[in-house]
Amino acid sequence: MSATVQTSFREVHPERLREAMLAVLHKQTATMATIPTDPTELLGRLPSPDRFVSGAEQSSGQPEEKAEAAAYFQSLLELGYLVASADGLDEREREMLALLVERITEDRVDRERLLLHLDDLDQISDRLGRSERLIRVAADFEDLLAREEALSFAVLVAMADGELMPEEIRVLLELGRHFSFPERAVIDAADRVAISIKQELEHRTD
Repeated sequence: MSATVQTSFREVHPERLREAMLAVLHKQTATMATIPTDPTELLGRLPSPDRFVSGAEQSSGQPEEKAEAAAYFQSLLELGYLVASADGLDEREREMLALLVERITEDRVDRERLLLHLDDLDQISDRLGRSERLIRVAADFEDLLAREEALSFAVLVAMADGELMPEEIRVLLELGRHFSFPERAVIDAADRVAISIKQELEHRTD
C-alpha cells in the first residue's frame, strides 16, 4: 500500500521546503486542537512546536528537571530517524534533517550536536535492530493523540529530504501497527501531512 497524494518535493529548494514544514507545524497547533477519539480516522495532527522547544531545552539541562519533556522530544527524534533512515540516510539527508530539527527547536539544539546524535542512533539501530527499536520507542507514546502526533511527525521528518519513499512508508505502517492504527488510517495521515506541505508551498509562490 502506498500514499495516494504527492509525496515528492524534490523540485523544491530545501530551505523553502523547511519553511513550509515549519509553517505547517505552527498552523496545525491552532487548527487541530480537538482530541481524537477514533483510531481509524487520523487527521495528520502534529506536535506543538512549543513542546519541541521545551524538550530540547530540557535535553540540554539537568536530567532531573522536566525529564518528561526531554524524553518526549528524544522519542520523537528517534521515531523520525527510524522512518527517515529506512531507505538509507546519506550526508546530505542528515544535514537536511538536522537543519529541520534545529529550526523546529528554535536553535535550542545546534546542528552539530544533532548530527552527533544521529550517529548515536545509527549505532543503537545497528546493534538492536530497527524493528526492535521501533517497538521500544513506540511504547513511549501511550494515548491516542500522542501516537497520532508521533506518526505524523515521523512523516514530516521522512519528507525533509523532499520525498517519502516506499521503504519509509513500510516503516510507517509498521509503526502504525504498534500504535494499533489501521493501514488506511496511516496512509490517510501521511496524505494529509503531504497535502498540508503542498498547500503551504502553493501559498508561498507569490
